[in-house]
Amino acid sequence: MEYKSIYKNNDIFTAFPDPEEVFATDLEKSLLLPLGVYHLTDNGVHDILLAAPLGDEEGMIGKRNLKDRCGETWLSYSKKNGKWALECSLENFRSFDHYSENARKSLDEQKIQFQQNGFLSHPWGQVEKLSLFNTGGYVTWSNRFVHTS
Repeated sequence: MEYKSIYKNNDIFTAFPDPEEVFATDLEKSLLLPLGVYHLTDNGVHDILLAAPLGDEEGMIGKRNLKDRCGETWLSYSKKNGKWALECSLENFRSFDHYSENARKSLDEQKIQFQQNGFLSHPWGQVEKLSLFNTGGYVTWSNRFVHTS
């Protein structure tokens, strides 16, 4: 399948959206890190929010699987009144306060670098342009772990 790497904001991708603009409530702001918005134009225009949930030391999110709303390693959210809202409540999530501060600090550092340079480079200081998002391609066994790290 054809694949295209995106390195800067354009018509089909916006990196690091403002949490106030994309999340419906404080719950989403406290549990999700907004990474980007993919502007899909296939059969009409609609946006897909790409957000990373904070997890515990094993990467688990929810306490248990709750039918089609959320689970131990996944959750669902939908757009309501122009913003995205979780379809689970706070009591369905594990506690991951310990990891929240480091994750938010890392995201903030990446946002600053992107705003200053117009691109992301390697987190260990190597100056090379890293893609923000890849469209197309094939899902591999490593997709879940590597592309969300």
